[in-house]
Amino acid sequence: MAALVLTLPATGGEAAAVSSDACVPVKSWQQVPPAVRAQLEAAPGVGRTADEGEPFNATDLLMGDLPLSRFFAACYEGPNWIIAIERGGRSRHFETFMVRRSQVDSKDRSLEPPTIGASTSSSGDSEDGR
Repeated sequence: MAALVLTLPATGGEAAAVSSDACVPVKSWQQVPPAVRAQLEAAPGVGRTADEGEPFNATDLLMGDLPLSRFFAACYEGPNWIIAIERGGRSRHFETFMVRRSQVDSKDRSLEPPTIGASTSSSGDSEDGR
């Protein structure tokens, strides 16, 4: 059975990966429940988040009232979410958050975009047994 995998590119260490046969991807920031969006936007440094393809402040030069981040990808399993956003600033980068039961639980940062998609392995385990 193919598993959905969210991979965070290595930033000086091993890449982190979350794999679940039940992780359901969403394609829009608006598909993320309002309570989860509110928790993430309240996290330090996140603020308002544009939907995929919408304009946002992609550089450290603030222009108008554009959001500072933009939705990139997400998936959920029950009340738990993995959400990746694109951020501007001195260095455009990606931040990926684990939101558990509407609480921001963890965060990772990378200059490379995370990937979310179907694994081609026949089991849900990665090569390192996770």
